[in-house]
Amino acid sequence: MAPIITNLSDLRATLARWQSEHDGVVDSATTINLKHLLWLAPIGVVLTALHVLILGWSLLSGTYQGVTLTWARALFTAHSSMCLAMILLTVAARRLDPTRPTRWGHRLPVAAVAVCLLFAVMIVTIDQWVTPNITPFFIGCLLTSLLFYVRPLQSGALYLSATVACLFAMGLTQSTPEQLFSNRLNGFTVGLLAWGLQFVMWRNYTTITRQQHQLEQLNANLTGKQAELERLARNDMLTGLPNRLAATERLRTEFVSMKRSQSVYAVLMMDIDFFKRVNDTHGHAVGDQVLQRVAKSLRALLRESDFAARFGGEEFLALLPTTDMPAALQVAEKLRQAVASSPDPIAGPITLSIGLSMATPDQVDEDTAVGEADDALYRAKREGRNRVQLASEAVEQVEARDAVPAKLLQLVWRSKYESGNQTIDLQHRGLFRRVNKVLLAALNGLPAQELIALVDVFNAEVVQHFQDEEAIITQAGYPQALEHAVSHQALINKATSLTKRVRAGEVSVDDLFQFLAHDVVARHMLTADCEFFPYLQRSERTPTSV
Repeated sequence: MAPIITNLSDLRATLARWQSEHDGVVDSATTINLKHLLWLAPIGVVLTALHVLILGWSLLSGTYQGVTLTWARALFTAHSSMCLAMILLTVAARRLDPTRPTRWGHRLPVAAVAVCLLFAVMIVTIDQWVTPNITPFFIGCLLTSLLFYVRPLQSGALYLSATVACLFAMGLTQSTPEQLFSNRLNGFTVGLLAWGLQFVMWRNYTTITRQQHQLEQLNANLTGKQAELERLARNDMLTGLPNRLAATERLRTEFVSMKRSQSVYAVLMMDIDFFKRVNDTHGHAVGDQVLQRVAKSLRALLRESDFAARFGGEEFLALLPTTDMPAALQVAEKLRQAVASSPDPIAGPITLSIGLSMATPDQVDEDTAVGEADDALYRAKREGRNRVQLASEAVEQVEARDAVPAKLLQLVWRSKYESGNQTIDLQHRGLFRRVNKVLLAALNGLPAQELIALVDVFNAEVVQHFQDEEAIITQAGYPQALEHAVSHQALINKATSLTKRVRAGEVSVDDLFQFLAHDVVARHMLTADCEFFPYLQRSERTPTSV
């Protein structure tokens, strides 16, 4: 008795497992069934329509009498009905989306199997008037079991109903007892084999589909784990920022992009001042907290297109694509101020030393700008920390009063900026000095009247310089002299507007910096003016006629 109970328990467990597996694949099976029906139903329309035409022609031209006439008419009616049913199935299948099975989507393939089996029974029954074969029933059962996936209980009900109907209906038209017995035996065998084939097809489909789903899930898991491993390999676990490996890859990408587009980018190397003292005094947990606070500041202040990474220990790196020196200097100073103005609850004030360099297309590789920024960072450390230091190629540091909250980086004239014309070069050097004075005054918080006076002097010098420069480049034969004069007027108009805002107290240091260092110096004097330098040098070489 115990083995029987055990076997029954195992059977129930197997059936329950199958039920769960069948529920998991029913939607995908319906999708395949609907796709099959989309092309099977039109084929059925064509085939049954041909039968209708042939049978109709035969009825019109033949000499059927008695039972054969009844057979021909019944067969014509059956095929006509079947043609209409196939048309309806075609229309219904085209109204459903195979990829999104609905309740009607699940039922339509089952209905199609039922219709096919029904007409197979009808045709076999009609054929018994003139022939003992049961081929239509065999073909109907075979095709439906091969072409459609139906759950075992549903398919069992369909094939059992079709078999019982076939065995009963053949008795209505087959009058020979021996032939009727043989046909019924064969029909029973066909129905049983068809259901067995359908069951095997369904179980095979279920097994294969579940294995595919498991493989897809496994592949998705592996892909996710691989992505996570790659993320972990390129991210610093403590700060959440990219690590040095990711920074090295991004540096290479930015350098290649710069070579292609000729658009420079800025490199910031940052180091937390006296970080070892924080660890020694308060412990590594507080040190970790400080690193996280600095990383949070970087993420908050940098643009989405910028890149920040923990480069190692307490050192951070930031890349600012398509950013010139004045704009990069503003970003660096904002970062320094943001960290300095947010003391840690335990460690107290935290400051950054920052080295800034510019990556330019003439550099050999991406490491050049990083090395220059690193050198500038160590100079910032030596000069007293908590400051921004530019690479020596662009600027030098000037001391400010103790009241100044930061050290100002002064624009420095370099010999490579010279045009070759003494007047223009002298005026350019003078404007560099004037820009530094205005920015220093603004940072020092000079009274408004003093700042306005400095701005007025700067404006007057700019206007005089523009007039002299226009006369010189016109005489030198610069073809874009008129366009250059238009750019001069645009800067004068902007300077006039800025002066009015200074008088109204509506201008910030950032506004002054943007106009003076970016618009006047970087974009105009060091970029636009360079275009007429060759004409000045050519003019200097041309001998004066006597």
